[in-house]
Amino acid sequence: MFDATFCSLAFHHYPEPIASVKEMYRVLRPGGYSFIIDPGTEWYKRISEWIAAWADPGWIGFHSGEEFQALFQMVGYSAYYWEELLPGIGLVIAMK
Repeated sequence: MFDATFCSLAFHHYPEPIASVKEMYRVLRPGGYSFIIDPGTEWYKRISEWIAAWADPGWIGFHSGEEFQALFQMVGYSAYYWEELLPGIGLVIAMK
């Protein structure tokens, strides 16, 4: 069991986002935290998804703060927080 999981600038490459969040949840001890840093503000998604799909062969999709929240709630995390750190880049903090 881990106190925390951390994913930085890679989540948009995961073909099964729900499975990824479930695995983060599975390995956490009770009260542990998951952290994700990834592009995903709504405005960033609108202006960049087309170029990401064209330029990055491993790109799957960006997730907004609301989409991340739905994923984490679906899996069973008890608390969720999202903050835009830099223009277009967000931080997810979720607690098991």
